[in-house]
Amino acid sequence: PNSFLGGSTVTNSSDVPNSQGILPSNRPNYMPTVNYLCSIPNPNFSGTPSLTNLPFLPWTIPSNSRVVFDIVFRRERRGNSCDQYIYRFQKEITASEDYSSLYDFVIGQNVNFDSGENDPNNGEGPNQNIFDPNIVQLPFNISTSPDMPQGPAASPLAPAPIVGTNQYGFVGSDVDWTGSGGSSSADYYAGKQFLQIRSGMQPCDSATIFNKPRQSILSVSVRVFTSENLLIFETIPVESDANIYYEGSDSYPITNGFHMGNAGNQTATDSAIINSSLFNCFSF
Repeated sequence: PNSFLGGSTVTNSSDVPNSQGILPSNRPNYMPTVNYLCSIPNPNFSGTPSLTNLPFLPWTIPSNSRVVFDIVFRRERRGNSCDQYIYRFQKEITASEDYSSLYDFVIGQNVNFDSGENDPNNGEGPNQNIFDPNIVQLPFNISTSPDMPQGPAASPLAPAPIVGTNQYGFVGSDVDWTGSGGSSSADYYAGKQFLQIRSGMQPCDSATIFNKPRQSILSVSVRVFTSENLLIFETIPVESDANIYYEGSDSYPITNGFHMGNAGNQTATDSAIINSSLFNCFSF
């Protein structure tokens, strides 16, 4: 049995200018950023946020849970002004032990974001994919946003763009923000953790809001299928059926008229002995 966790996405990127092109010097500012929320509301939260009473808690990922990443960087080719670029990081990774957060899972499982696939039709060389192992603390933008399920939105500020480098990292807040330069409403977001990704692919010079295929586009989905119980199958032994035959991968020669085996060779008085690699098989 397992349960499913999926985060929500807050994207920090300016709209491509309407009905006008982008100056080459300004193109990096339109490389999108996605902040993927990987926390859940704390069911036991009450009162004022503190290190022991956080409104949000990171996902916990028990051993044997499956984490499915679906991250796609994309810019379509249009005419001769812009080459195609598509990079896909689509992986399913099983947790080898218990993890207290998605961040701990990425570190513990040594997730390599540079191991995705570059589309064979790309017209440009591949971007680098760099992961920052440090959790960034603050600052956040406090604003009203429909992307957040409740209350005012707290969205991490985007990292500086690096042309040719896709940046991955985590942003979180495990502190009480009151009196630390933040808004009192920001306290509500203490404990949140975001997977933050910024694209290193620039849009075309001529990309406009009406020509989205030439924009730099980033989509992110992370699904966690959490393992809750250990399943144990136990069989009842029965005598083998002499009329049923199994074909295995092992092969044994006949030497001087005697059959060879892996546990004993045939002699004039003894039979060959073979320990089969076949045993109980299950299908479900």
